[in-house]
Amino acid sequence: MSAPPPDFRWLPEALTPAEADAALAALVDETPWESHTFSIFGRTVAMPRRIAFYGRFPYAYSGLVHPARPLTPRLDALRERVEALSGHPFNCVLLNLYRDGHDAMGWHSDDDYPHGGHPAVASLNLGATRRFRVQAKRGPKSLTARSGPSGAPVGASRPRREAEGRLEVSRAPRNAGIGVPNGAPRRGGSRGEAPEPRAGFGLDLTHGGLLVMEGRSQQDWRHSVPRTARPVGVRVNLTFRHMAGPNG
Repeated sequence: MSAPPPDFRWLPEALTPAEADAALAALVDETPWESHTFSIFGRTVAMPRRIAFYGRFPYAYSGLVHPARPLTPRLDALRERVEALSGHPFNCVLLNLYRDGHDAMGWHSDDDYPHGGHPAVASLNLGATRRFRVQAKRGPKSLTARSGPSGAPVGASRPRREAEGRLEVSRAPRNAGIGVPNGAPRRGGSRGEAPEPRAGFGLDLTHGGLLVMEGRSQQDWRHSVPRTARPVGVRVNLTFRHMAGPNG
């Protein structure tokens, strides 16, 4: 993959350092953070991060239902900033608090709600730098026929660095499973064929940066924020979406 998928845009200076510092301190202090559990393989486990949701419709996922509640003045001001930078409308935000490197987000796509023709998702990052992983849901032959800015098809494999945000592009691990610790074998193709390798890339999400995922980003790709053994500080992520109605 010689270029990132065209439906991902990284804006590393969406907020100035002073704006990002002020937003991080205020959100950590004033947000009514919630701790939840969920069930996986018959076990109840603690969600490895704290969360809060604001929006005009209830939002349900992982067995949780977040009631509708209006955005605070601070969140609404950030929403307006994100709309202006991304060119997309948003009316809700899910906040995630990562307390240290043990907090993480598993493989998923943000495609579980009615978007009313506005599927874009914008991720505003505050605090510690964390690695963001993206993996194709299908092999290169199965992806929608599109190409990156350089004309190379999505799914090629040459590593690449971009000045804006240290973007690495590579093939995902052969056994990278979705939501399964350490990956899980995938079933092969027809007639016992080996599964197609899946394209993937990684991005360091830095303080004050905005990642815009638009177009077919949620249909063709899934993403995660894995745990890290490196000492890292607090991180707050604000994921803005446009909901046209409740999803549960």
